[in-house]
Amino acid sequence: MIQNAAFTAPPIPDDIKPGKGWSKIMIEMAGYIGARDVLRLCEQYGGQQVYFPADPAKTPFVEDIGQDKADALCAAFRLHRVTLPTARFAISRARRAGVIAAARARRMTVAQAAAMLHLRHDTVSRLVKQEDEGCDDAQIYHVPRPKDPRQIEMFPDTGDN
Repeated sequence: MIQNAAFTAPPIPDDIKPGKGWSKIMIEMAGYIGARDVLRLCEQYGGQQVYFPADPAKTPFVEDIGQDKADALCAAFRLHRVTLPTARFAISRARRAGVIAAARARRMTVAQAAAMLHLRHDTVSRLVKQEDEGCDDAQIYHVPRPKDPRQIEMFPDTGDN
């Protein structure tokens, strides 16, 4: 039986690449700061107009992507206002790619993947069988094993797989 736990979405992978659901401005920004940080900005500021001042220290997203990447964006889009896309499709696709890849590799069941992603079983089954999601070198999501503090660890994960 699947337990109801607090939902935590899988993280956006570090090695994500632009793909379906990416707008031209997102692809252009990815050339300056990387795809993962573009998705993080869209997740945080999507739908808003963002102004890129001449002084990068005045940008609202320095703490989100760091000073070097803020400098790069301000140099590229200096004194312009850009409406950041909400990028819902690209973000959800990026977050679920590793889980779909794990279900496709049979490291987890479709039911486990559906529960983790908060999607219907038939939707996840279709993604696993018919779509190309999670096929493009997606990092396979590893499901942490539940640990009972009363039990000793007989087979610890050593990472020597």
